[in-house]
Amino acid sequence: MRESVIYQDIIQQGVEKGQKQALKTSIFDALEVRFNSVPPEVNLKLEGEGLTPENLRALLRQALTCATLDEFISQL
Repeated sequence: MRESVIYQDIIQQGVEKGQKQALKTSIFDALEVRFNSVPPEVNLKLEGEGLTPENLRALLRQALTCATLDEFISQL
């Protein structure tokens, strides 16, 4: 069963979902530490389905380096 394509696809989907959730949490934590609070709209946008792990990694880098929270929000 472990060799089946369907099984491997399900495992890959689970791994990607976990990666995405970890990245979203890291982004939120970085923004909260840097700017003390994060508006609910940011969290809603981060929870959107259209973001790939690559998009989220770029947003994490942005969260760590942006000068203001508004600058980060403009990248969403």
